[in-house]
Amino acid sequence: RAFSPVPLTLPSHASLFTGQLPNVHGVHDNLGYRLKPEIPTLAELLKKGGFRTGGAVSAFVLGGTSGIGRGFDFYEDGVEPIASYSSPSLIQRPGAETAALLERWIDAQGEAPFFAFLHLYEPHTPYDPVEPYRTRYAASPYDGEIAYADAIVGEFLSHLKQKGVYDRSLVVCLSDHGESLGEHGEDEHGILLYRSVLQVPLLMKLPGKILAGSMVRDPVQLTDVFTTIGRATAVAGFPEIEGTVSLVALAAGAKAPIRSLYSETYFPRIHYGWANLASSLSGQWHYVDAPAPEFYDLGADPGEARNVVATKPGPLRAMAADLEKRRTAFETPGPVSD
Repeated sequence: RAFSPVPLTLPSHASLFTGQLPNVHGVHDNLGYRLKPEIPTLAELLKKGGFRTGGAVSAFVLGGTSGIGRGFDFYEDGVEPIASYSSPSLIQRPGAETAALLERWIDAQGEAPFFAFLHLYEPHTPYDPVEPYRTRYAASPYDGEIAYADAIVGEFLSHLKQKGVYDRSLVVCLSDHGESLGEHGEDEHGILLYRSVLQVPLLMKLPGKILAGSMVRDPVQLTDVFTTIGRATAVAGFPEIEGTVSLVALAAGAKAPIRSLYSETYFPRIHYGWANLASSLSGQWHYVDAPAPEFYDLGADPGEARNVVATKPGPLRAMAADLEKRRTAFETPGPVSD
């Protein structure tokens, strides 16, 4: 039960790499914002701890100039538009090409410890998987892109095994956000804050087979990955991020703290002049602060079809008050070059 703090690629990755929410790292959209330079990143901290750092991304919106590439010795972001009129969110390259670039970097590291970041943009619009997935999933190109991404990840992990580093590695596999696919009237992601765009897969493999088969049933957030890696590697200098926990500790049986998970989106305000949204998830409850507030019992209504805010459930008042305290102040996007 993992959740993203923002259903957009760059802000979500900023939280993943810093352990911070947007009100701290300062990234609220895919363009017009830069990661605040005083906020340390995962790559910076691991590099100081003796790791070589390499990353390769498949989308233009994760360009290193946003600050997201800070701390990487190698950061391959050479994703070019195929037409001058391409929307930035559509500028991407096939994940297999990106994986090959990162594999070559890994091969050059010898026996040195390394932190490698592989970013795939499948599945993402336009849903147009390569063959044989295009034909095999002709009725659902979205599923075809999932299958293609799955194949890329499988080949990448096979490469780590061939290099002899897989068994002793910490491997994290996750998504930065979900996709609505028409639920609640949203085709993709970024505008609304329902579970379909916030809940993400999050899988971890520890060195050897430590805690194999364990599952964390408490709600967690992508910001927890930062704290998890810091504690698992025992690298000095990792800041203690309030409100985050080690997923390894939870998997080992530690009691989860009582907390609410915050999410937001400024995409509708920045791009359309609509209202920005914020939400809070605690246990089974999901509160969405919108012009017309919404409150859902995810245990009984995982599809969030029945807004029960009018019945004033017990947790509503406390969650609304907590959300008001954590709300991010709006920061105007900066200029974007041609």
